[in-house]
Amino acid sequence: MKPTIPAKASYDLETDIFSASPMKREYVSSFQKGEIIFDLDDKGEIVGLELLNASKHFGLAKRFLNKIVGIKIKLSTSEDIIKIKIFVKSLIRNSEKTSALNLERIKPDFVNPSEMTIAVM
Repeated sequence: MKPTIPAKASYDLETDIFSASPMKREYVSSFQKGEIIFDLDDKGEIVGLELLNASKHFGLAKRFLNKIVGIKIKLSTSEDIIKIKIFVKSLIRNSEKTSALNLERIKPDFVNPSEMTIAVM
């Protein structure tokens, strides 16, 4: 398994969009699968993502997602499937709560198999 890569993440309260990517990333294109937008580098590997309607997916109120104190994302792409595991730590009533989200999408042919773990702590 590859080492964890330092990342940046944000949540936009107004649009309800969660986004995350490595600190040093260069992407050349994006594609959307359902409510997930994936960013690709010049090798066709996923280097970032945006999750639309994030509060619905995480099952958290927007005000709690707006208080994220840490994230970890494990992303793996096989020949057929993109698997995403997102762990978000947020402040809820002055204590930290971790929420997990597991997503799978069919991999388009133009995306190359890869693995990536990114974290903001």
